[in-house]
Amino acid sequence: LPKRRRRAPSGRPRARGTRADRDWVSGEISSAASRRSLRRASRPTVGSEGGAGRGGALSGQDEVEIAVVGAGAAGLAAALAFARDGFRTALIGAPDPRRDGRSVALLDGSVRFLDALGAWSGIRDDAAPLAVMRLIDDSGSLFRPPPATFEAGEIGLEAFGWSVESATLVERLAAVTESRDHLILRSSPADALELGDRPTLRL
Repeated sequence: LPKRRRRAPSGRPRARGTRADRDWVSGEISSAASRRSLRRASRPTVGSEGGAGRGGALSGQDEVEIAVVGAGAAGLAAALAFARDGFRTALIGAPDPRRDGRSVALLDGSVRFLDALGAWSGIRDDAAPLAVMRLIDDSGSLFRPPPATFEAGEIGLEAFGWSVESATLVERLAAVTESRDHLILRSSPADALELGDRPTLRL
């Protein structure tokens, strides 16, 4: 007799895709649920003693949906993504692109994310392609396999990823924030967070 497919509690057949597919679907569902929760939640208030902030009309107190504290690469990218999706967002803190020689390797997912934010075109010219990957056995074994070399062109890619200086990444992301709708920029550091029905972030 043919085997009957097991069914999920809802009565629908179980997903039979790869684990990556299921993880992606799960991530999309979680993202959508988080977005609905953010819309329903009380909006935080950002307030300070100063005047208007860099890139926005935030003065005294202003109500936003999301406040991102920290203007490093992660904070800048997060604020840009929220603002791109229509959330009224405040980015708190001043970018500090220090030229200390540090770099970051951006793989395909990161590059596609930056491209969706409108930042990759300004980064690519200063990024070095990671076109060759070499694996070397450094175990010290007497019978070590020879080094294995892989080239991105063998699978139709220009590069496996891109290496870019951390300061350049921050500078280019900061430049994009200057013209992004729904995004208010404040260079003052966060001083205190007051929780409650109306959370307030004081600068």
